Order: sequence, then C-alpha cells, then structure tokens
Amino acid sequence: MTSRPTFAVADFSSAPACSDRSFARLWEKTLRDVIAHESEQDLFARQPPQGSQRLRECIASWLARARGITTGPDRIVVAAGAPMLYGLVALMRRRRGRAGAVALESPGYGMIKGIYETMGWRVAPMPLDVEGIDCSMLEKSAASLVHVMPSHQFPTGRVTTVSRRYELLRWASQADDRYIVEDDYDWEFRLSGKPIPSLSSIDAEGKVIYLSTFSKSLSPSLRIAFGVFPSELDEDLERVLGCFASTVGAIDQIALARLMESGGYERHVGRYRTKARAARDCLIGAFRESPIAGRLSYEECDSGLHFVLCVDTPARAEDIARRAAERGVGLAPLERYDLGGMMAPDGRVRFVMQYDGIERETLMRAAAIVCESIERAERRQAK
Repeated sequence: MTSRPTFAVADFSSAPACSDRSFARLWEKTLRDVIAHESEQDLFARQPPQGSQRLRECIASWLARARGITTGPDRIVVAAGAPMLYGLVALMRRRRGRAGAVALESPGYGMIKGIYETMGWRVAPMPLDVEGIDCSMLEKSAASLVHVMPSHQFPTGRVTTVSRRYELLRWASQADDRYIVEDDYDWEFRLSGKPIPSLSSIDAEGKVIYLSTFSKSLSPSLRIAFGVFPSELDEDLERVLGCFASTVGAIDQIALARLMESGGYERHVGRYRTKARAARDCLIGAFRESPIAGRLSYEECDSGLHFVLCVDTPARAEDIARRAAERGVGLAPLERYDLGGMMAPDGRVRFVMQYDGIERETLMRAAAIVCESIERAERRQAK
C-alpha cells in the first residue's frame, strides 16, 4: 500500500479528512446528548443488517423533502461508507455467481472501477459529452448496469441534462436486468442556480438504485452512507444482506438520527454550503487576479466542492503538477481519471480543484503557486 502524499501549503488533489472544523464540535455535543438521554437498551442493541430503523426513517423523510424521492425505511440500507455500498450493488447484481458488464463514466472515479473489477465485473468506460454519459455508446455496449453521478460528476463536475436522464431511464427500461446506479455523493452543495432534481425522483419503473453519503456534508471519518433500493431487487438484496451484520455502530446511527430529528443537520449543511461558496469564490477570484488570468477558465463551478481549472498552455499537466508539488501544492490533472483512454488533447490542460476545507489566506497563496508553476513549466517547455 502506498501512502497519500502530503503537501505543505494546500492539496487540491484530494478531499480533506475533515473539511469543516465545526463538525467536531457538533458531533461531540450530539454524542453527549445521546449518552445522556438515550436508553442503554437502544445504545447497545444489535442493529438489523440494513441499519437502524430510526435513522432510516430520518433519511426517508429527508429525501422526500430535499430530493423529491418518495421511499420508506424498508427500502433503505445504511452502510459504512459509499465503497461498501458499491460492493453491495456489485454483489447483489451477480447472477448465478457470475457478473456481467458495468458501464462507468470516463473520466471517472478509479475506486469505483476497482471495486467492480474486484467483484468480477467487466468494466466498460463510457465517454461524457456536454449532456452527460454518452447513451449511444451505452446502447452499443453489453452493460446491464450503469453507474453515474448525474448531479455533479466526479471529476468533471458535469451535470446530466434532463433529456439525457430520460435517455438513461429509457435504456434501463428496455430489459428486465438493466439498472442504473445514481451516485448522489455531494448533492447538498448546489452553490449557484436552481436545485437539481435526482434521477431517482423521475424513475417510474424502479430502475434506479440511489446511493448517497454523509461524508461530504459531515465527515469522511464518520463512515455513514446509504442506498435506496427498488422493490424489484428485494430478493437479491435479502440474499446479500443475509451474509452481513450492520456495518455502522449503533451509537453513531442514533447520534445521526438525533441530529436529523432536531434540525441540526440541515442547519449545519446550510452553514457549510455558505462557507463552501465563499471558498470557491475566493479561489476563482485569486486566479482572476493573476498575471495569467486571460488563459484560465473554470468548468462546472455551480455544484459540489470541486471545479475544473482549464489552462491554455503548451506545458504538460503532469509537469505543472510536479512543479506545484515541489512548492507544497497538490494538483490532480484531469487526465489521471481517464478510465478508458478516451480523453483527446484540445490544447488545454485541466486540473480537478478540490478546495473544500482550505482557509482563505491559504487558497490565495496556493493559487499564486499554481500560476507560477504554470509559467515555470512553460519556460521549461520553451527551452
């Protein structure tokens, strides 16, 4: 196992372990309330494999209000992080011990590809266009499952259009064994424009497996995610869940339920969204004040906790990233996320900028280092 590199100034190449320091205080208070007011019987009770009934009821209520998803607690599974849910989906969709083909967005999240491959699936990378995943390519593939992030794709930040969402649903409806995994990992952070409805909310045939997580809104260290499974998959789900116990501790599940019941979770997300918007504006503002501002542009800034920085430059992205790393700033070229060799050069390099949890002064300093690294790489290229 290789350890993740550390950067002295700022790391735009990965999400922080705890993006909002106020979460620690909020969680400490919630845990104290739980210990003081909840019964020992509830605190130490064995939870069902799909998770605490109380928490699942809270999640169902929250989804109805915030995402337009009408579901009940019996359709929800709580798990220790999104990767565990990816594995659960991969296991339950196997037929007679054999997996089929799964279509993934490319550029995309390498961990998802690795999990499906580990579970025996053949991965079919699908290119993205301005509307989302290329459904014409999907139609030509042998995939029975497609895993998409329609509200804010990682790493491109692209938002799938309404028309493309209906194309996906039409694709799924053409065969009984076709399903869509909607990975709604950071939907709470719509920073500009109107809220984006979920794909699941327009699914009339039970073809969408909806996954989300509290890692972005609270902390990745909490390890709580959840899935909403259509009733058509009950048999598959029960078969797999029967092999597991609940993967999230009872006290953490009760604490999160209590936080949601009190309205504290929604207030926290609202404050966090405001901070994220300020951080995004600060970073883009710093780039716009730089000497090379005319050669910089920004893609998909309205949602989520990252955007794509585009640079008109002859320099190579990896050379720029290396020079930035030497000065303490982590950069992730978009090409690192190419799952199928589908990215064609267009005269610009792109970086995935994960700015969450970085203080204002640090953002401004890091932006200057990025711009200086671009200029240094260009001078080197010209020699």
